[in-house]
Parts: sequence; structure tokens; C-alpha cells
Amino acid sequence: MRLFFALYALCLLFSLPAYAAQVEKPCDPIAKLFGETVCRDAFREETPEFLDAMKVPEERRPLLQKQMTEHNRSQMIDLLWRKALIHKFGEDAITPTQAEVEKFRSGFANTMKTSYEADKKTVTYLKEALEKNKFEETAQTQMQDIIKAAETGIKLYEEREKQIATLPESYKFLTASAETEVARNLLKRWKEDKILFDIYGGRLIMGMNSPLPIDAYIKFLGYIDEKGAFEAIDPAYADIFVEIKGKDAAGAETLPADSDIYKNYFSDPTWQLNLSNSNSRLEDLKKWIEGLPRK
Repeated sequence: MRLFFALYALCLLFSLPAYAAQVEKPCDPIAKLFGETVCRDAFREETPEFLDAMKVPEERRPLLQKQMTEHNRSQMIDLLWRKALIHKFGEDAITPTQAEVEKFRSGFANTMKTSYEADKKTVTYLKEALEKNKFEETAQTQMQDIIKAAETGIKLYEEREKQIATLPESYKFLTASAETEVARNLLKRWKEDKILFDIYGGRLIMGMNSPLPIDAYIKFLGYIDEKGAFEAIDPAYADIFVEIKGKDAAGAETLPADSDIYKNYFSDPTWQLNLSNSNSRLEDLKKWIEGLPRK
């Protein structure tokens, strides 16, 4: 969950609204989905010209080009996936309302504060435990790793709060707008996954930041294939949906059907925010430390 908060904070740095004038360009078609043409400018495709403009050294280009390709494919699959969901279920079914966005944003702000307080308690408790007990070396290493992770979370939160406090009022408005947009995007993904899980059910596997309804993904892909709905015009995107099946092949952890996350994750978008509860985290930590081997 801490990684989720860190990524959320980093997203804010890149989500400030852009007010540049939009120039309408002719459509450069790259695919068709359910008869609708998808144009190249439907998302911001990264190109080698960017590396030229940035004067990137030749030795760094292969890695950056690989990352750019992966980024382009990720944007493309998100775009196509949402278009397919809208075609099947309608846009209203997978679009968060303003009230839902504000509720999630408010809840997230409270959770970040709660997580910050929990991190401080974690560091204090673990340091005291290390002083008072002689744990085996492996246990000491595990505890030190937890301390480092918690201290990173504390630093991120404090730096963010300090930056926001020193911003002019006009920039605080932009920060609030960015937070709202991040909350909206997180809710979009949650609602997209929820509607598939509600209809198709099946396994949940753990992604980087949240559970993924992998069986529902695969069944929805079957629906797209059955309808012959996707046509790649640009060969670079011909196998664009392979990534979804690849998530299943990656060996991710499957959540037990009787687990709290499986039963509750799609009950309410704010349910996941309770996972960082300060008191329960500290109690779990105490129980874990009691079972650690001593010298």
C-alpha cells in the first residue's frame, strides 16, 4: 500500500493541467475498434525525434527507445480497452461522478496522513525493539528494511506538505486540480475493473498497486475477438492485447476467494484506503516481532 501512496504522490508531479492550444490535425489512423477509427493523436505517442531534440547520447538510446515503445503500447492499450468497455457498457457505467471523485480524493488525503502517522509509529517501535532485544541477524535485516521503507514514506509526505505550504495560492489551485485528476483516473480504472469483475467474476491477481480481475480480462478479450472488433492499421500495434494475457502468465499472486481483499475490493472504491489503518498495522507488526527468532 505504501508503494501505492508513493506512486500517487509522484503522479501529482506530472498531472498539472496543460493549457496549450490544441491544433486540429488530420487523422493518421493506427487501428479500428468496433468500426471506429483510432487516430495516432488520440494519445501522446513518443517518437525518436524526441531523443534527437533532447540530444540523447547514442549509448543511451536503445534503452530509452525500448521504454518509449513500452510507454506507447501502454497508452494504446488503455485507450482501446476503454473504448471497448464504452462500446459494451456505455460511458456512464465506467465514468466516476464528481461526487465520487471528491469523496475518493478526500479519503485519500486522510489516508496519506494516517499512513504517515503509522510510519512514524513503526519506526519508533522497531528501533526500540532492536535496542531492547537481541534478534538473529536475518530478523535484524528484515526490521531495518521496514524502517528504511517507513522513513522513505515519512520523507515523501513531509516534503510534499512543505512544498504545498510554500506554494502561492495560484499554484495551490493547480495542485488541487492535479490531485482531482489523479483521483479521477484511479477511479476510472477501478470502475472499469469492477464492471468486468461483477459480470465475469473469476480470479483476482495482485498487480503492482491493486488487484486485477484477470479472468474477467481474458473473457472480455474473448468478446472482442468473437466480434472481430479490432483491426490494427499500424503493424506495431497488431498484438497490442498480448500484454493482458501476459499478466496471467507472469506468475502473479492469486488472491484467495475468502480473503478480505477479494470479498471487499470492489465493494466501494474507498475500501482500499482502510488497508493502511494505523492501529491495525502496528498490532500486526507487534505480533510479527513476537515471533522473530532471538539469539
